[in-house]
This record gives sequence, structure tokens and C-alpha cells, in this order.
Amino acid sequence: MYSMRMPNKVDSYNRSVVSLFVPILEALRTEAKEPSALLRGLSRNKTELGNCIDALICLYAMGKIDFCENTGALKYVEAHKL
Repeated sequence: MYSMRMPNKVDSYNRSVVSLFVPILEALRTEAKEPSALLRGLSRNKTELGNCIDALICLYAMGKIDFCENTGALKYVEAHKL
């Protein structure tokens, strides 16, 4: 059984998926990037591949990032003003 690493008594915030949200959004805010380039940029923080993928899935599900099928790049989704 697989479970996403969320902050709790055993796993600190820094080792959780949630801690990757801000670095990923900051990296995509300026330009769209292919997933491999994005993950290479995050590897400096010694993040685990599984956590990075889980973070991307969460951000996509929340509508914060999108995937462009034509270019194969991930892009930041601007917040809609009401």
C-alpha cells in the first residue's frame, strides 16, 4: 500500500510533499518547464523523486499548475480574480 508523505508525528514538514509546493510554484512562476528540467532544479534540495511527483499531482489537482500537451511543459496557473 502506498501513501503520500504528509507532515505528521513521524515525518517532519521538511520531508513532506507539502514542503515542495512553494519551490515548484516559484520555479514555474517565471517560465513553463518540462518535468525533467523542473525536477533537476529541485534535486539541489535533495528531494526524493516520489515526493516531487506527489507534489506535482497535488498541485495539478488543486489547479495551481497545468500540463501543456503540445510542448510537454508544466506551467503555473494564474489565480483568477473574481
